[in-house]
Amino acid sequence: MARYHKALGNNHVVRLKKLDLRRDLALAKRYPGYKTKHKTADSVQRFLELIKR
Repeated sequence: MARYHKALGNNHVVRLKKLDLRRDLALAKRYPGYKTKHKTADSVQRFLELIKR
């Protein structure tokens, strides 16, 4: 999952054995992070509508 989101440009990934906190924190700050397409409340509402059918 981490490599998938790195490939999308969402986050920085490093193996634990190669972790350098100072370096990797600076690199991680350059990424926007994962952005959801829908608000949680909207997703819950859509899910409830689907299971009520």
